[in-house]
Amino acid sequence: MTFLKPLIAVFLLLLAGGCVSPRPQEDARPARPAIARIEARGVLLVGSTGDYRPLTWRDPETGRWEGFGIEVAERIAARLGVRAEFVQTSWPTLAADVQADPPVFDLAIGGITVTDARRETMDMSDGYLANGKTILCRAEDVGRFRSLADIDRPDVRVLVNPGGLNEAFARENLPHARLAVHPRNEEIPSLVADGTADVMVTEIVEAPWYVRNDPRLAAPLLAEPFTHGEIGVLLRKGQDDLLAFVNAALAEMAEDGTLDSLKAKHGLLTVTDISTPTETTSTPETTAMTIHDFTARGRNGTSLDLATLKGKVLLVVNTATGCGFTPQYEGLEKLYAKHHAAGLEILDFPCDQFGHQAPGSDDEIHAFCALKYNTSFDQLAKIEVNGPGADPIYVFLKAARPKDDATDEAIAGLRDLLKKHNLAGAEAPGDIEWNFTKFLIDRDGNVVKRFHPTTTPEEIDAEIAKLL
Repeated sequence: MTFLKPLIAVFLLLLAGGCVSPRPQEDARPARPAIARIEARGVLLVGSTGDYRPLTWRDPETGRWEGFGIEVAERIAARLGVRAEFVQTSWPTLAADVQADPPVFDLAIGGITVTDARRETMDMSDGYLANGKTILCRAEDVGRFRSLADIDRPDVRVLVNPGGLNEAFARENLPHARLAVHPRNEEIPSLVADGTADVMVTEIVEAPWYVRNDPRLAAPLLAEPFTHGEIGVLLRKGQDDLLAFVNAALAEMAEDGTLDSLKAKHGLLTVTDISTPTETTSTPETTAMTIHDFTARGRNGTSLDLATLKGKVLLVVNTATGCGFTPQYEGLEKLYAKHHAAGLEILDFPCDQFGHQAPGSDDEIHAFCALKYNTSFDQLAKIEVNGPGADPIYVFLKAARPKDDATDEAIAGLRDLLKKHNLAGAEAPGDIEWNFTKFLIDRDGNVVKRFHPTTTPEEIDAEIAKLL
């Protein structure tokens, strides 16, 4: 029986746990409880308010979701190998819904600003879209609201949506205004447009959408927001694996151009890129940016400080020498001859982005215009007006006036003509449509109007005269 002793010893050792099987390979990997739950469900549950265009919108009739944030969420879901399903929340209940037990959704997305206060009780992703506070007002009131002090007056009626940072900002910074809270964010712009209120406190990612879609509205302080922040994804704490995955997905989308493509699709590239890590309302700006804050590149390496044109009325035009609208040079010169003594300056920016219709050097373009049309106004260096290479002056102009003052028929007519000749014009909302788009600037440097290429110089004579 002695031969059994070694076997008995081994058996006793096994019973005592002296021989431990290797851990399964999956146990050696980092725990991913949140992601495992989502993968098992096959659905990423995404909370969103659905009232914040162009980031998140839920059509009340069809229930369909759309927007920049909605598409970002769908791409995060796709990277997880699941589909996205959207859950309605609201600004007053957002924090409670994010932290609910049992969970209402896995994460929330939309116009949610990254703040230290939110990070105290919840987790927030890295910021993926620059944002900041601004206002909407009626187009006729552009000159009335040029600073925060202009709004903080007892005779100014201000509307905000409830429960978010817009309301908090207004209560802190507009103590003298007649502040009211309206429950439906998407209705406030129309209430401003029809005169029920004077100002809506909103953000630079939201304001351009309403200006583009309602010519009665304007965003005069868009290029100089009161605050600087970034929008991120909001999650309840304890989902470290999901948070890391979201941050990695956002970084990948930024690197491969997905975010830029979505921004362009939803008209978010027309706003100046203002990016600071956290939201602050303690030191709001009190002055707005004007065209006088820019310097234009002149011919032969010279420059023109536009601050030297303070007190002048400006007409800014992107031009081309080989375009069907090129004869408008004659009308521009007549305007200049008629009104220059009273204070009109014309800033001519040649641009070769549309059909390659401005070939040649700056000097060659200048010589052509001087010889054929006897132009005597300022002709500056050739620039780009659309896309990532757009001159900062045109980024500002398009942000201040994203939409041409033209009839739908005129806009459609030009687009049909360009399509017929296989020519590409505007690609993103707010883009310059074609050569000879014109911006009218008042003596204080504010963008007053934007005229369509089909609007002739003769047709804007009266508008110029009003400002002189």
